[in-house]
Amino acid sequence: MILIDTSVWVSFLSLADSNHEKAEKIFEGLTTNEIIVFDYIYTESMTVFRNKVADDHCQYFRKLLNELEIDLYFTDHVVIRLATEYFFKFKKLSFTDCLILASAKVNDYEIATFDIDLQKVATLCELH
Repeated sequence: MILIDTSVWVSFLSLADSNHEKAEKIFEGLTTNEIIVFDYIYTESMTVFRNKVADDHCQYFRKLLNELEIDLYFTDHVVIRLATEYFFKFKKLSFTDCLILASAKVNDYEIATFDIDLQKVATLCELH
């Protein structure tokens, strides 16, 4: 199971993005049952698409998840508590990044991200 970060979704759905080909390789061979999208990734992705890419990408992202029947997972209190610990420990990370780390740790998920700081901390926490 692989938790896909917003950075990868944006690169995957934006043909002009510098990481588009890398994002395509991440999705290559994955089944929809292997892809994890948490509520916080969904909301962050929608916001990034609207504010930094293009509003039509919001619609495309939403439709893609629906058409591929990719489930939306919801954050529980265990993940939020661990994310809070990470948030105070890793000062460079956003709370969303800490939620990604905590979700991966609690559920033994792999993380796919282009965020360098998140990659470093994930490696440090042995969550590649």
